[in-house]
Amino acid sequence: MSEKANHPQELKNYFGENTMKKRLLAILITSLFVVSGFTIITTVAASDERIAFSTYTTDVFTDSVVKRGEVWYTIENVDTGLMTFDIDWDNDMDLYAYISTTASRLTPLASGLGSCSYSINTPGTYYVGVYHATSRRGVTTPYTATVTYYAGGSVDPDITDPVVTLTSPNNGAIVDGWVTITATATDTESGVNYVDCNFGGTNLVSDYSSPYSWTFDTNTLIDDFYTVTVTGYDNAGNFASDSISVEVYNDNGGTGEGEKIFVSFWASDAGIQANIDEYWAVLQAEGYTKKFDFKDTTNFAADFATVDAYEDPEDTVFFYLFGHGNNNGEDSLVAFAPGTSVVYSDEMRVFFDTLDAERIGCLVESCHSGGFPVDFHAEPYLMMSTSDEDHNSYALATLPGEGLFSDAFFDHVLDGYNAVDSFYFAEQVVFDNARNSRFSQYPMIADYSSYVWFV
Repeated sequence: MSEKANHPQELKNYFGENTMKKRLLAILITSLFVVSGFTIITTVAASDERIAFSTYTTDVFTDSVVKRGEVWYTIENVDTGLMTFDIDWDNDMDLYAYISTTASRLTPLASGLGSCSYSINTPGTYYVGVYHATSRRGVTTPYTATVTYYAGGSVDPDITDPVVTLTSPNNGAIVDGWVTITATATDTESGVNYVDCNFGGTNLVSDYSSPYSWTFDTNTLIDDFYTVTVTGYDNAGNFASDSISVEVYNDNGGTGEGEKIFVSFWASDAGIQANIDEYWAVLQAEGYTKKFDFKDTTNFAADFATVDAYEDPEDTVFFYLFGHGNNNGEDSLVAFAPGTSVVYSDEMRVFFDTLDAERIGCLVESCHSGGFPVDFHAEPYLMMSTSDEDHNSYALATLPGEGLFSDAFFDHVLDGYNAVDSFYFAEQVVFDNARNSRFSQYPMIADYSSYVWFV
């Protein structure tokens, strides 16, 4: 992003202020209320053996959502039974409905175009969300959303740990290549939330639904004995673990594909931690298991040396750089801590050339960042910038926040596309949202990597 003093227009919001709203909803045991523009209607239903009383509840929300934005509502004290969520709107844009245990589209219980439903088995707090999914140029879309569910009464606290069992491989097994780990987890009170798996010190992606399973490439390890641990968490925060010991024997000294590593350098006056965590979650879904997160670095060389000391020739390393940027007439720069840590594109090339990894990719979200692809015309690099050396990059809203290009890029990767396809998708998004030449940005790419990223 540009420095504020030189480019105040970079803080303009293409979609308007307040692109996301979170509303806390109260469960009201009344016949009819009107609260802040939406209606809550409740009717009495039958009680169950754990809940003091139960009401069949309908909440109606009137709101609007921006293009590629999302709005979430918190539904508290939900009882067992069917929850439905329906959205009505008047244009041809695509609005998706979500029911989830968190305000996130990454792990929904149910989703669908305009409506979805889910049978609630565990009382507690749930979230319903509206997502504006279209990639077309559009304006804010008004909608009316209706959620129906059973609202419960007082619930006995869950203080009992779940029951967790690692079912495969067997304790003492000799494994090689790609191995599948499976587990069971049950909880008769608040219900199982998710299960984690750790293979020899490597944390795998959390599994939120049964059957719980993971795959792991043992070629990334040297032949030795390792502990495999699964840990299950219930919705009340209780947890329990089960562990086994296995012997990895590939007879190759651990010279397989290697580890997938995500490295972020970012400035807090440009970005926020929530977006870095969002991108990390996307890459975890792509098999990335190691993250280096450098916020407001004051010594780029020292932090980069930490990565250099860790990575190996077999590893895959993807860098994300996010900060205010400019150029000196020859090279682009990114500032991670204004006035104390500025890195130029030609300097970055020198740093990258010291790495051992044979697969190195990078996305630079910054104004005037075109010098990075220019300086990385060489194997094995994939280098992408959100603009050329002469133009700004723009954000979804007033900074600190999320870059317009990065938002589109990582969403497209999450949808199952490779990095190059996602680059051109995000390029079209920023083109479509340029109201005039003053607000234009021109992404650049230098692809000298034989590796197909994110597939």
